[in-house]
Amino acid sequence: MTLSLFPARRRVLAVSSAASVTPARRVEVLRAVVVRRGAAALVALGVPAHVALLATHGHDVGVGVVLAVMTAACAECAVKVWRRPDRRALGAVIGMSLAMAVLHVALALGPLAGHHAGAGAGVAELHGHGVGTHRPAAMLAVAALDIGAAWVAALAQRVSR
Repeated sequence: MTLSLFPARRRVLAVSSAASVTPARRVEVLRAVVVRRGAAALVALGVPAHVALLATHGHDVGVGVVLAVMTAACAECAVKVWRRPDRRALGAVIGMSLAMAVLHVALALGPLAGHHAGAGAGVAELHGHGVGTHRPAAMLAVAALDIGAAWVAALAQRVSR
């Protein structure tokens, strides 16, 4: 009897009851599944965080549209990685998460700070000298979440080899 963990994949990882499968192999397969699902969970956690940022922070129309499209793509990647975690889906998560992290840092501190309502002071707001001191901190927290999701997705790619 074979229990398939990912039946849709071409190269199916299977745990069988035969004596040929060692406990070490079972642990390896389980670890790969946990890491992949962890990557999907982090990406899924980022979706409501991004929606909250879009809803509570004033953005220029162009920046808001870019963030909304990237958030929708993020949700799609989370579903793909959860259902069928192949290298392509994990690579998309890595790329999208790093792009979002760069965009959030730029909105909080960098050249796009003027396109974010209340973030014109940039670094000064981080030190409590601006009007909206929570905004750059929230953007940087979501950037950290994006970097964490990219790191776990890269780890999942490594474990999948």
